[in-house]
Amino acid sequence: MKNILRRTDDSRKEGMVRLLSRYHITVDSILQHEPTRKKFKKFLKKEHKDTAFSFLIEAYEYECLFSVSNYENMFARHNIARQIIDNYLGEDAKTPLAVPQERRRAIVVKYDSSS
Repeated sequence: MKNILRRTDDSRKEGMVRLLSRYHITVDSILQHEPTRKKFKKFLKKEHKDTAFSFLIEAYEYECLFSVSNYENMFARHNIARQIIDNYLGEDAKTPLAVPQERRRAIVVKYDSSS
């Protein structure tokens, strides 16, 4: 009788890891390239896994504004920070992240004390 080699879930995962290792795609490169970012977000939304990526995009935009120090960006940074808290970390967050409640409270208190 002929021995038939079946691909297991583990071997498929290993194959995917080998395939992906050929490419050097980082989260930063996705965030920095707007067309790729939009396509990736669309894909994640279809898979119902877009909340964390949306948070990451907003945090990235905040970080970009934070790295440029000028008076006008101060207000934009404040607005993005407020939006991040309202959307993901506040008590009545629209799409809450899976973050421990104590950590959420600490972030909100730190933000409120600095504004």
